[in-house]
Amino acid sequence: MATSTSAGPTACQELTSRKSEDEIPKILKRLEVKYGTGKKGDEQALDTVLATNMISVGVDVDRLGAMMVVTQPKATSEYIQASSRVGRSRRGPGLVFTLYNAGRPRDRSHYEQFRGYHQAFYGAVEPTSVTPFSPPALDRALHAVLVIAARHISKWSSPDEFNADDEAFANFLRSLRARVQSVDEDHVADFELVLKARLDDWQERQPVRWGDLSPRKTERVLMRPAGSAPLNDDDDSWETLTSLRNVDVACGADVITRYRPAAEVMQ
Repeated sequence: MATSTSAGPTACQELTSRKSEDEIPKILKRLEVKYGTGKKGDEQALDTVLATNMISVGVDVDRLGAMMVVTQPKATSEYIQASSRVGRSRRGPGLVFTLYNAGRPRDRSHYEQFRGYHQAFYGAVEPTSVTPFSPPALDRALHAVLVIAARHISKWSSPDEFNADDEAFANFLRSLRARVQSVDEDHVADFELVLKARLDDWQERQPVRWGDLSPRKTERVLMRPAGSAPLNDDDDSWETLTSLRNVDVACGADVITRYRPAAEVMQ
């Protein structure tokens, strides 16, 4: 739970999975509203925000000055990230309270080792669950890295300017190869295969647009949001993640309360 440092009538919101993707940005925007007289309804400043671990990443609001962490998070990295959401303003520090549950052995252990844990908790940060340059990571993210390099290093204004021999782009690829070599030599071969396939595909398809999150135009695009259907003549566009919170396509589920007789199914 995070709170602002303003005074006045209490206004509360929550950042949980119950909120839709459309509501969350509105709440974050409202968190930036400072307290002022005469503001009512949605224009009123928020005093308290109830949050799950959703607040751990991506919340950078200067007004958040105090936080209460209810029970010890399972991951040290999550604890560090969440408690870093307050005190982000230069005008004042943040204050974090940790409320332990005496009925939980893990919470009691953290209470007993509180000072030592907090003096060295960066040493307890868990390793990442994603193996750098592994085949699944290359398949999902390498093309996005290539597009970033094209737009921000080579300064290409559109994907049809693709040129594998561009000096800036070639220098980036050399540094990327060196990075793969230093991280894990076993993945160099996989990296080269995926890289060649992406570059050859880009050269062959010659798309004219990077891509669109909104309904797309008829021109061929290089990328499309992961999970979205391609245009009829653009099946080879690259599926690209738009958020690192969800890395898999969502699947719907229906509960069936009536079943067809087995005889009908066999027919």
